[in-house]
Amino acid sequence: MVRLEKKEKKEKNNHAVWYDVQTGFIAAHIGNMKLVDDTVEASISARIEAQITTDGQLPQELARVNSWSYNEFCIDAFFHLGILATWTPTNLWTAANSRIRTALDWQLPYIELEKQWPAQQVLPFISNCTIEPDSQCIGSYFDVLRIAANVYNNSTYEDQICKLPGIDCLNNVLNLEYEKNQN
Repeated sequence: MVRLEKKEKKEKNNHAVWYDVQTGFIAAHIGNMKLVDDTVEASISARIEAQITTDGQLPQELARVNSWSYNEFCIDAFFHLGILATWTPTNLWTAANSRIRTALDWQLPYIELEKQWPAQQVLPFISNCTIEPDSQCIGSYFDVLRIAANVYNNSTYEDQICKLPGIDCLNNVLNLEYEKNQN
C-alpha cells in the first residue's frame, strides 16, 4: 500500500490531485491541520502550475484515450482541492493566477456544446451515452459548475447547470450537497 501511495503522489495527472484531496480530507478528519496546510500549499506548484497550462488545458488528461472523461475527473479533483483549501490560509481559487478557473473556462465551450471535443474519447462517459458532435455527456459537471458559480459569484456557471443534458437542475439531489449561492 505504501508503494502505491508514493507512486500516486508522484503522478502528473488526476491521480496526484486526487491523492492530495484524499490526504488533505483525511488529515482534516483526524485534526492534522498542519498536513492539510502543507498539502494545499504544495499543490500550487506540484499540481496546479504543473498540470494546468496558462490557457487552462490539462495536457496529461488530453493525451489519454478517454480524454473527456479524464478532463472532467481532473477538474473535479481541482475543485475539491479548492474546497479543502478553504480550511487553510491559502486561497486556491485565486492562487497560481486562478488556473483552476482557467481550466474550467477552457472546458466551458465544450460543456456548452459550442465546440466539438478536440481529443480522443473512446468509451462512453456515462452509461448509454456516447461522445458525438451533438451529444456530449456533460451532466457530471453539475458540482463543478455550482462550486464555480458560488466561489466566483458568476451566473454564467449557474446558468449552464440547467442546460446540462439529463439534469433536473431544480430537483437534483446535488442541490443538497452543493447549494446555490443566494448572493
